[in-house]
Amino acid sequence: MGAWHVYADEPAPGVVEIGLERVSERRRWLRRNDVVAERVFGRWFAIRDRVASGSYRATLGQAVEHLEQGTFGSYVDVDTLTDGVRVRLVRRTIGPRHLEVDIARERLFDPDDVAGSAAHAEELRAVAEDENEAYWAAAHDATARASDRLAEARQRAHDAAELSRILRSQGESG
Repeated sequence: MGAWHVYADEPAPGVVEIGLERVSERRRWLRRNDVVAERVFGRWFAIRDRVASGSYRATLGQAVEHLEQGTFGSYVDVDTLTDGVRVRLVRRTIGPRHLEVDIARERLFDPDDVAGSAAHAEELRAVAEDENEAYWAAAHDATARASDRLAEARQRAHDAAELSRILRSQGESG
């Protein structure tokens, strides 16, 4: 599948984009190439805004750690307690300033209610799977929209430069 990393690119002069990328390794003969499989959660910052970009980079670094541990997005947390078992749905997502954590549908079970705790955990796993599909689909859609906006902006800049060149050449000849 590939490992997640924080990336930083300069899509335009004076702007840095920071986000997550999943990198896959491809081997050919004796060479190893890393190939970017996908990019998500990209945000743009002015290059001089090091505090905001550094904070976002740190947040994404935490997200990478949780992705590696399987504790990013929605997942089921089952804890054995001295007086029973706790089963809950945990949602860990990227917020505007830091990772956000929400705990929902928490239930405590007696130690001898194994069937009840297992059934609740299975129900929550189905919810988590649906939520994760929706979360990642929204992230991919946002990335595609941002890419489209960037392509449109680059086309407008190209068109403006071309128009300027035409007008200058007409002014010189006329």
